[in-house]
Amino acid sequence: MMGLVIGLAMTVLFSVKITAFLAAGLLCAYGLLSGKISLASTLTAIVLSAVMLAIAELTTGIVLAYISDIFLLVTSNEGGLASRLLQGASRTFGISAPAALMALVLLLTHKWERLDHPSMWIFATVVAGIFFESQNTGGQELIFMIPVMVYVMTKVLRNDTTQTARRYTRLCY
Repeated sequence: MMGLVIGLAMTVLFSVKITAFLAAGLLCAYGLLSGKISLASTLTAIVLSAVMLAIAELTTGIVLAYISDIFLLVTSNEGGLASRLLQGASRTFGISAPAALMALVLLLTHKWERLDHPSMWIFATVVAGIFFESQNTGGQELIFMIPVMVYVMTKVLRNDTTQTARRYTRLCY
């Protein structure tokens, strides 16, 4: 079931905004790496997306045209990716810096056995968000960090034995 949801979501993101697709791909890759998403779900998502995009391409030819347009936009992009990433990071600094600081505090104060460390989810989301915002001039400014932060805070507060995270949370509010 998870593979179907991920496959549908990734196909929609690919069709609507390619940078959102790539940012979500980073989060999906980390989900696979950390064990949150199974290999079977990943393969289901890939096959489902590929089939839907193949059907769209065979019936309308829109997928290759879309990829061609993206390639033209990337090659005509002035300043390159590095300057756009810097611009995206500076535009989202008010959100990404406190989130990264919170992730660093969690990383230093909580020991976790697996790669599924809450701070790593925050770092992955900040990186994906900065990449997404580097190609976006809208007013979304890392809004998709909210579900990740809620997930992390509930996980930390539920598993916290040292009170450190609770004290930090009080400082943030």
